[in-house]
Amino acid sequence: MKAVEFEARELVTALTILNKMDPEFFLGSRLALFRIRNGRAVMYGSNGRVEVEAKFYVDGDDCDIAVDKKDMLDAVKGAVGRGSGTITLEVDEGSMIIRGATGTFTLELLEEYLDINPSAPGNVYLEHFPASDLARALDSVVSASPKKDTHSSKAVIHIVNGRVLYGCDNYRLARYEMKEPFITFPEHVCVPTSSAKFIVDTLNILGDEGGKIGIMDGVMVVEIDKLSIGIKCEECALPAFGSILAKEYGTVIFVDPRVFSDALRQGKKIKKVKYVHLEVDPGKADKMKLDFRDEGGNPKLLTEIPIKVDKIGKFNKAFNVKYIIDALRPTRSEAVAMCCPLEDNMSIEILDERYRALVMEVTT
Repeated sequence: MKAVEFEARELVTALTILNKMDPEFFLGSRLALFRIRNGRAVMYGSNGRVEVEAKFYVDGDDCDIAVDKKDMLDAVKGAVGRGSGTITLEVDEGSMIIRGATGTFTLELLEEYLDINPSAPGNVYLEHFPASDLARALDSVVSASPKKDTHSSKAVIHIVNGRVLYGCDNYRLARYEMKEPFITFPEHVCVPTSSAKFIVDTLNILGDEGGKIGIMDGVMVVEIDKLSIGIKCEECALPAFGSILAKEYGTVIFVDPRVFSDALRQGKKIKKVKYVHLEVDPGKADKMKLDFRDEGGNPKLLTEIPIKVDKIGKFNKAFNVKYIIDALRPTRSEAVAMCCPLEDNMSIEILDERYRALVMEVTT
């Protein structure tokens, strides 16, 4: 039998991140692989699109471990409880015992999956990035991108000139401009939506102030503390996003995004509510009516919220409730602009600092 001692919190954090990956269709996507040599351990996992490598200093014997990543996370959490300290893995033929301050668990080892073969290039030039800005940028555009490819939309996030990010499906578009560009990035990079969400989850879990990022041979590499992530980028055309977003607006009003979101969520709770009719009466321009309806157009709830008008024109539109909630979620300001394009009157745009979202009107 061989024994290895880990810092419990480090192991829990790494396994939590590994379990955030979408399973995809990769044969080994459910596994956590460990290679332990000379007091250093490498944990590896991949779903075919994203690969994660975490490094630890450990005490104990050299060994290789392949185990179900969710089972191991549950066992380690159970063994350590809410405390810290150390946790011991006792590896024997075909099984592993996990011992901690609050419990002991036994897991089956999967010896047929012991190969660790990262695809991310090892000589990528990496530049520093602020974690909070990248997390906010990706999080701001992920909800506007489809979760999976469709016949008309790719499930990707577009990064243009290393600075401007776009997410788009057939009904909405989100744009975010980061404070500083990634100078090593090519003109256009396509990152799978699920991979972008994984980066957001990882940055939020770790809470680090920054990391390093680079791209080479179609693989984006992100390093944060003891963690390295490789993401396979996709090849796709860059849509003409600049021609979709409005140049001028016929109506501009300001709303408190928290008040607006709360009102939308209240309406969404009502059974069968599908869309909301938004209307501003020029004669009563300090309020906006929210008329919630089901798919058949039957009224379910009528309420209103306070607004401030900057420029008033025709404002009587219907939208998918969830899409408006998603578009408001990344906003940070106490008041955000909600604008109707002057030429194309079939959409609405929400503007807040470096964030911009477009939602198409629904036909009722």
